[in-house]
Amino acid sequence: MDELYQKLASVSSFDLWGNSSNSNKKSFEVTEGWLNHATGKVKHKTRSVTSDELADWLAEKSRIETKSGSAVTHTLVLRLVIVDVDLEEKMVFLADSVQKELLQAFGLELAHKYAKSCLTDVSAIPTPQEQPDLRAYSLCFLPKLAAVWSHSQPPTDGPRQHITQGLIYVQREKDEGKPNKGSDAGGGKSSKEDKSSVEKMSEKALLTKFLSSPWDESLYRTAMLPPLLFSLILLATMYMADATIKEKIKPIEGLTEHHNFKSVDEKYSHKDKKKSTREYAQSSAEASGCASKLASAARKGRMVESILRFMTSSIGDETDGEEARQGRFYMSQHVQHLQGRLDTLNVDMEYTLKRVQIQISAKELAIQSYRDSLSMKTLAIVTMFFLPGSFISALFSTQMFDWDAVASKTGSIGLPTTPQFKLYWIITVLLTVATFSLYFLWFQLLKRRVREQSPETLSDNFAKISLAEKGTM
Repeated sequence: MDELYQKLASVSSFDLWGNSSNSNKKSFEVTEGWLNHATGKVKHKTRSVTSDELADWLAEKSRIETKSGSAVTHTLVLRLVIVDVDLEEKMVFLADSVQKELLQAFGLELAHKYAKSCLTDVSAIPTPQEQPDLRAYSLCFLPKLAAVWSHSQPPTDGPRQHITQGLIYVQREKDEGKPNKGSDAGGGKSSKEDKSSVEKMSEKALLTKFLSSPWDESLYRTAMLPPLLFSLILLATMYMADATIKEKIKPIEGLTEHHNFKSVDEKYSHKDKKKSTREYAQSSAEASGCASKLASAARKGRMVESILRFMTSSIGDETDGEEARQGRFYMSQHVQHLQGRLDTLNVDMEYTLKRVQIQISAKELAIQSYRDSLSMKTLAIVTMFFLPGSFISALFSTQMFDWDAVASKTGSIGLPTTPQFKLYWIITVLLTVATFSLYFLWFQLLKRRVREQSPETLSDNFAKISLAEKGTM
């Protein structure tokens, strides 16, 4: 049953983690969920565990606390180890011996090997026959997130203790471990564009945020809590990307003037400013970057759809009796809600993508028009420079050189001028200066007239021209 997974995991060329090496770090951060049997509520706790404490920590599945003279039993229902990775440096920030012991204790050795062969995937992994009550899963969205987890599903006649245990690999933040000046927990540079901490939250910061508060107790009886967290993280990053791109595209719309938003005109209008080719080139690069980010967000959206489909099918396959029915019902409701939000977000992102594509086309057209305009201006200036002299020469048939006085026998190349030579240049220079002066005066008057006309006047003029054209047809 597991031969396909074994073969995929055994091929080194399928190792998309790039044969990453492990650091010597022998401690790790873990988030635990403990069920209070007196209140029926789950409380999350984040702690650090060292390799010396590993054996005792793995054996701790329940504990009794005495409060106000009464003993209260707490049962472990969730145990997720957070591991930092850096695929660029090919480094997993956890000692290999500690990682192997965790994978063996959680029954995730095959799931971990298989996950390294996946780029974007969510799958159920076969488990050993000696562990019939265990279900193993893997989820990958490289290079940002990856996870392997197991969920105990005890037989009906046995003790019904549900435990979800796993390892979540998350991209290490670039500034982690370095002093962070003027930024929040999400990291990042402080700039005018970063107006809220939400825009700077990374996948790891979002994971910490979503794990900081517990869920309904019945949800821990299903195996789908980790993929639910991943769906929330990817959706949150999609919302942030969409909002950021909308803000970045507004200055570009103000530059190209291909829009109908009053807020953009009020803040980013370039109608009274001189536009340069460099500005168009910079905005073109920014628009292309926005299109790439939207494509990345669309990739996340397709991954969320895959996760939600997998969750729906997995919830239907669970046969853990009446005890977990409420958890499956709540989880299915969450899946439907997330699917609805994803659909509406996809519609909004498609609209944003259209705006970006319009600006890319507008900038390309503007750059070509600007270059054509420069070429026409250059041609006009060259023509105006030579036209007065040609006009005077043709009009008066002015003879400026005395060809009859050329001494052909002496071999001299000297050519005497006629009295009209000076007259020609006096008239030509004055006429050239007058031509250039009139040209620049006309050009300035035309620019002033365009600036003085309001957008409404331009629209009215355009409408009148359109009606006149229709009337002649």
